[in-house]
Amino acid sequence: MTPRDNCAEVMYTFYGVDEEGRFLDYAFCKINKREISIPSNIPFGTEVIIKEHKQSVENDPNNQKKKLDFIKVEKVGRTTFHTHGYVLDKWKYFRPKSLSREASALFVYENRGNFGTYGDSGSPVFDNIDRL
Repeated sequence: MTPRDNCAEVMYTFYGVDEEGRFLDYAFCKINKREISIPSNIPFGTEVIIKEHKQSVENDPNNQKKKLDFIKVEKVGRTTFHTHGYVLDKWKYFRPKSLSREASALFVYENRGNFGTYGDSGSPVFDNIDRL
């Protein structure tokens, strides 16, 4: 396989805990200038247009809102394709096996089956108002 066979090149990755204790696992890719006839990670009939990104979590010490609600979320992954679930807008604390310190993240509760699995890493999760 040559670079010409790939649609993108991974330029930067991060797996770990940031300064605020948030668990992060992401990669940034440089898209190659070529057309791909069928995107392999987007199921037909799904149009995802992210309009904005969420900037806070409800149980953050800086947020005064008390009532926590489940938010419907979706994801388009390379392995699981288009999945639906719910996220409680609350930081959950855990200790990743591969890291030496506690971290926090938002956990997704799936409707049916797996919300994500190996191969879905980096897939954006968005809510019902197209907010990342």
